[in-house]
Amino acid sequence: MMHCASPLCSHFPAFSTTTSGAAAKANHRCLVYPRMSLNQTPQPPTPKKILTTITNLLWGPSLPPGLFISTVRTAWNSAWQLMMSQLAPSDSSGGYSRPASKFRLSNSQYSRRNPTTLHLYVGLPCPWAHRTLIVRALKGLEDAIPVSIAAPGQDGSWEFQSTPNTDKDVLVPGKDKANGRKTLKEVYGITRGGYSGRATVPMLWDAERKEVVCNESYDIIEFLNSGLNGLAQNLDLDLSPNSLKEKIEEWNQVIYPNVNNGVYRCGFAQSQEAYDRAVDDLFSTLDKIDNHLGTSRFLCGDTLTLADVCLFTTLIRFDPVYHVLFKCTKKKVLEYPNLHGYMRDIYQIPKVAETCNFSAIMDGYYKVLFPLNPGSIRPTMPSGYEDENLYAAHSRESFSSVNKDIEMKSCTRNQRSKYVGVGVGDGETISDKGKTRNKHSTSGKPSNGRMGSCISDRKGVFVIDSDGDESFQSAPRTLQDLLIQLSGKGKSRTKGEEALVVIVQALTMELKVDFVENNFATLFWYRCLRCVKKGSDIEVELASQAISLLGMILRDEDCAYEVYKDSFPVLSQVLESGSKKLKILECLAIVTFFGEKNDETQKAMQIIWKGSLKQTVIRRIQ
Repeated sequence: MMHCASPLCSHFPAFSTTTSGAAAKANHRCLVYPRMSLNQTPQPPTPKKILTTITNLLWGPSLPPGLFISTVRTAWNSAWQLMMSQLAPSDSSGGYSRPASKFRLSNSQYSRRNPTTLHLYVGLPCPWAHRTLIVRALKGLEDAIPVSIAAPGQDGSWEFQSTPNTDKDVLVPGKDKANGRKTLKEVYGITRGGYSGRATVPMLWDAERKEVVCNESYDIIEFLNSGLNGLAQNLDLDLSPNSLKEKIEEWNQVIYPNVNNGVYRCGFAQSQEAYDRAVDDLFSTLDKIDNHLGTSRFLCGDTLTLADVCLFTTLIRFDPVYHVLFKCTKKKVLEYPNLHGYMRDIYQIPKVAETCNFSAIMDGYYKVLFPLNPGSIRPTMPSGYEDENLYAAHSRESFSSVNKDIEMKSCTRNQRSKYVGVGVGDGETISDKGKTRNKHSTSGKPSNGRMGSCISDRKGVFVIDSDGDESFQSAPRTLQDLLIQLSGKGKSRTKGEEALVVIVQALTMELKVDFVENNFATLFWYRCLRCVKKGSDIEVELASQAISLLGMILRDEDCAYEVYKDSFPVLSQVLESGSKKLKILECLAIVTFFGEKNDETQKAMQIIWKGSLKQTVIRRIQ
């Protein structure tokens, strides 16, 4: 007989094959495995196997008796009600009642804070935290406001974990960078005066004073939008201008209770009546918004506002999460023509897509919300959330009032920052050096506003051919396809290099300024910067060349300056790393020459100018 010393054994009773009383007495303290070799490790039976054995003994392969089912149902309902009361407090009718935020931030408190000591805590699945990440990115506050990203633990609380991240442009959960704590609850606990309530994200923390500044998402995004302009790289962007504050508030009064919180009212409803009421409110509001967006690019007109940011973070989660898990099954966002295009329009704004981690979103809901999904089975992502679909044509720019009136001002990045015409697509009326013209296809027909414009070749000049005129031989791929290949999500190096080769050839052959002045330019430029930062050696070389050509083609001085301002830090960093120094140096020289408004800098850069693009640059200057 062999005695097992494993501590696991004490949890499972075992019996010897002998019937001797002495043997039974000797064995009552340990687990015995008959015929077990000395090299074998004992494997205790799992709870599932024990349960299966018991059920087979009781009723065999048939279904359990009704009494057993009703008993389990009653026990599960009681347990579910208990868990839901903690997860989602309800009112007397069983409707979800969201707890009020404990820490609020008023406008009068903005000036009393040291902005250099602020730290943001977020969770990627949370739509309320997602708002803060978007505004932080759009305002250019990534360096000024550091962020710690928590992940939901098995008990639903937020915890910090070390997650390997090979892609610095993708947000992933990590460690607590401000306090070094293991959970967000611990961080809340060390605030001045202590706190033992709900530890929620987002949360703005003052690292100097060791206290929670705010955990109300809308207060935080208002603060990021207007309270930190001294630190923001994009201080000209205002997502809540005074002229639109009343409209923004009106939309928030509709969107928050019926959509943002409405999906939770559906998912966390604890009675049929509460669910029916929440579903009716949700979809009647979505119908209303979809109708409104049929005549307006954004909620408040041509300008992206905080109201759009708040709606977007719910819409982007709707089909993969709320439609299924929260029983919002009447319609998908995909079935709303205006809402779906509107969602893609915002997603395609530079930096917004980088705040969306769909794997973290799916895991955060399906694997953690045990009362709603006891099996923790995560469904597959809807096909509409693949890159080629999220970056597909949306034609939202056709709803811009500038297109309906007379003229859109010069295409500067500062104006793009206000997102009056951001997205991808064509068909807008633009101004070229003060001369107003309506952009048409090469056939002379009005452009239809679809993205998917073909790159056609006529007399050696690449042009944007929106109508696919049969008089031109179109390239087998569209400009849209090439941009998707540069998206950085799931692309192979071969495809990225191939796309850059085609685009560089087009730019070298003096691609018409249509490409630059419509909305492809901004998206393309960011794709190239991404390739410079983390592409293959060939991609770095090609992307640098493309950025150089883009800087030369731009006819607007301010627009060229914006290319310089955003490209210079990236190019300088890569140059210092020793990667493809010659090409990076060429690109840096060209971008600086055309973008920097300092005469001395331009003269200095001319001295180091060299390389294969020299003749091209000289020809451009002439």
